Parts: sequence; C-alpha cells; structure tokens
Amino acid sequence: MADPSHTRTTVLQVHDCWALLRSTKVGRLAVSGAEYPDLFPINYLVDHGTVVFRTGEGTKLTAVTAYPQVAFEIDGYDPDAGEAWSVIVKGLAEEIKDFYESLDALRLPLFPWHADPKNRFVRIVPADISGRRFHVQDAAAWRTPMTDARSAAPEYGLAPPYNATALDQSPRGHQRVLSRRQRHIFLQQTRPVTVLGAAGALALNRSSR
Repeated sequence: MADPSHTRTTVLQVHDCWALLRSTKVGRLAVSGAEYPDLFPINYLVDHGTVVFRTGEGTKLTAVTAYPQVAFEIDGYDPDAGEAWSVIVKGLAEEIKDFYESLDALRLPLFPWHADPKNRFVRIVPADISGRRFHVQDAAAWRTPMTDARSAAPEYGLAPPYNATALDQSPRGHQRVLSRRQRHIFLQQTRPVTVLGAAGALALNRSSR
C-alpha cells in the first residue's frame, strides 16, 4: 500500500512560489498565437514582484506584443527528498519602454544564454501565481504487461526518405506529425517501395498491367 504522504500534493503559498522563482534562472514562456500556441525557454529575473526577460526582434517579441496574456512556468526536482515542484505565473507581458525603467533594466544581472542581440526588455506583471510540490512516484508503480511492448506504428514513421513527419508542412514551415489514419494511408500507398525496393515496385507495377 502506498504511503499516504507520498500521494499528497502540497499547494504552495505565494511567498514560497516567489522563493522558487528567485532560485532558478530558466523558465518557459507560453504565448498564444494566430495558428498554435508557442513555447519559449527564456532566461529571466525576478524584479519588484514581476518577471523580466531580455529578447530581440523576432517571433517571441512579436508574439507577446500581439498576445500579451501569457503564462510562465518553472519546475524542478529535489533528488534527496524525492520531490518535484512547479510554479506557474499568469499575467500580462509588456515591453519596457520608459526611459528610466529601461535604464534600471539594463542594470539587472540578466544574462541570456543565447548570443544573439537581445536589447529589448519585457516584464510579466502577474495576475495569478500558483505552485505545487509532490512526491515523485517510483516508475515501477506504473509498469504493466504492455510496458515496453513494441509498437506496430512508430510515432516517427519510416526509414528515410519515407518519414511521415516530413510529409505535411504547415504554412509556417514547421513539421506536423501525421495522424494514425494518415500514417495508415501513407503506409498502404508506399508499401511496395518500402518492402520491395524501387526495382521490386517497378516489377510489381509491370506485372499488374
């Protein structure tokens, strides 16, 4: 029987959430988009009850300008205690444009990992902060007779060049993973080539005439 203390989730107080936010330097920024939501890993800093990050001209700045309602998340794992935690900040993202605020932002010890120019500062003003901590369940507790069973339809399709993820390109140029039905149709259409090879497929085509 599982230890009750190992199944309990602790809801973190706001001050505990801020303490965790100050304890790390990298988080994930979630932004709405015209087609799909976007997620960006960012270096950040807590400043006067807000979250500040640097960025440059590009997708991230465009997204937060068009869709300022954002979510920001951090998480971590304490191996000694066997506990994981996460904190989520929801609020409005606004670029820092005021002259004096910009000077203050330049003084912040905020050091992005990426080398591209990042001369714009964005502040997330929280509307809601929440967090939780819980014991990490041992992986053995989730194992079933089906665990590690080989799948008949791998998620990432076939051997090159027949890769199902590369067949459907969105207008933005991002790869899309085909649905199970689409993969089934693709497999049926390409079976002679993938099983017999090009020469075998040619012979099969000639024999069917």
